[in-house]
Amino acid sequence: MFATTILFLAVLAETAVNMAYTSVGTVDRAAYLKHLTDYKALYERNRGEEGFQRFEKFTRKTKNDAVLAGFPSASVFSSTMNSLVMDFYTRFGMQHSKVYYGYDGATPFTSALLNVGYLFAETDEYENELWTIKDEEGGIYLYEATYQLPFGYVLPKEFDIPEDMKDKGISLQNEMVNMLGIEGIMLRKIKSEQDGDDVLFTAKEDGIYYAAVTSYGTSKIKMTGASPAEVHFKDLKKDCIMYVGDLTEGQTITFTNDDSKDDSPKITVNVYKLNMDLMTQALDVIGKQTMTDVHVDNTHVSGKLSLTEAGRLVMSIPYEKGWAILVNGQKTEPVTFGEAFLALDLEPGDYDIELSYVPTGKKIGILGTIASLFVAAFCYGLIPWLKKHRKKAIVEETPAEPESESLEIVEITTPDSEIEPQKDQTDNNTET
Repeated sequence: MFATTILFLAVLAETAVNMAYTSVGTVDRAAYLKHLTDYKALYERNRGEEGFQRFEKFTRKTKNDAVLAGFPSASVFSSTMNSLVMDFYTRFGMQHSKVYYGYDGATPFTSALLNVGYLFAETDEYENELWTIKDEEGGIYLYEATYQLPFGYVLPKEFDIPEDMKDKGISLQNEMVNMLGIEGIMLRKIKSEQDGDDVLFTAKEDGIYYAAVTSYGTSKIKMTGASPAEVHFKDLKKDCIMYVGDLTEGQTITFTNDDSKDDSPKITVNVYKLNMDLMTQALDVIGKQTMTDVHVDNTHVSGKLSLTEAGRLVMSIPYEKGWAILVNGQKTEPVTFGEAFLALDLEPGDYDIELSYVPTGKKIGILGTIASLFVAAFCYGLIPWLKKHRKKAIVEETPAEPESESLEIVEITTPDSEIEPQKDQTDNNTET
């Protein structure tokens, strides 16, 4: 009993501490719901009737903001998430852990690969040549990505991510651009300098800049000098990419350790400039052949594809065993892109493509449910029957009590001669 009490108190204490540090102190119900209707309205107005594109956020409260507001995104928080997608994000320098993968850390190149076409923000300060404000509702701005790929794009035949470049997001993207036949460095390293524990960087020319953490142990960084003027990055790991912004020549950016509990405040960060021309060329190659007449819902995808040359059709749908694919009516086994997303290697020709999804455990689950109903129904009828017959058996086994004999009341009469006459009490008193 004592051990059970101690264990209960320990669990209670851990729950309270966890809630205080990761829930109550971070967000509350009002913060969650403040702009919920605004996100929903913007999504409904801009999602389009055909095709499919994901919506994301420049800054988020949780990795499940999209689930709450009801729009498709590239971020998921779940203990049952697809680990293959998490590995994909890790390789590209995006945010990840054992229970989530997140859009933060995406460049315009990876954003297009993930089919992200729109981003939400609570400020109008993000507008530049990468994103244009398209709509606004209740102080929430919807940005449209300038560079994006439609759903179902075609890479060169058997094209895939290099296996020997794991956890090197910047280098990996540069290598993929070269593999597409484009020479040059899409994300070029720019000189930065260490200033004590901080990192300083001054732009030598106008352009879009990114940065990457180069050491383990730095999970939070504050960036000042860009637009917005102050940005807080969190959940960082080694090689995680950060969006710096659209900078002008002479603009200075400062990176500072934003974790007050870190015993080692010194940070190391590399800065990179995006070559817009090379990125545009790469996306033009990838977007040369794409699916048309696309329709997507939760369990079905359909579309058409006309190929003039062989290629690998990539759909930004995580690979799961439950997907069934029909190509021109014939069942087809898919391959994968980056070991994470569904893909098909196809020869030149015209194709009608249909995908349907049924969870692999659905049939077993249905059978289990039916069996449970039968067991419940059987028990529901059996238990009352058992109670009834048990009661009957008890009654039959109990010995009957002997019937009580009725007593006959006999009236006894006494002859008058045997009754002694009583003397009158009054007379006795008189004689006295």
